[in-house]
Amino acid sequence: MKELHDLGRDALPALVLGLQDSVVQLRQNAALILLNLGGGFSAVNQPKIDIRETLPALIAALDDSDGLVRAWSAQAIGQIGPDAVAALPALIALLSNVDEGSRNSSCIALRQIGPAAFLALPALQRALNDSSPDVRRFAALAIEVIQKK
Repeated sequence: MKELHDLGRDALPALVLGLQDSVVQLRQNAALILLNLGGGFSAVNQPKIDIRETLPALIAALDDSDGLVRAWSAQAIGQIGPDAVAALPALIALLSNVDEGSRNSSCIALRQIGPAAFLALPALQRALNDSSPDVRRFAALAIEVIQKK
């Protein structure tokens, strides 16, 4: 991972290609690496890298057939913060996914986007009735942050 951090933004085009690969493990790794480069969880404390240019590929990855690709892509989008408002329709749609991890990650991303994600409030309000207690908790946390001004 340190080598990818050392490459910085030069690593992003290859990671975008990785998100589109036919091999699921490669797509998972690309999403997780983008999440880490963007400032998400990592075992190595490295400076955050601006991953905004990967936003279109990350949005497309929210429709991936694999739950981990969807979840980590959503959380990578969250690392972009308010500049990720273009992802709102896809993140809102992800709140209805059958996979609990995808729904959790959508809530986490929307929370990180913050008040700029105000259009997601109706969907997050519906998520307060989700069958999963985790989704309900993450939705409540997202609503709290989004409603702060």
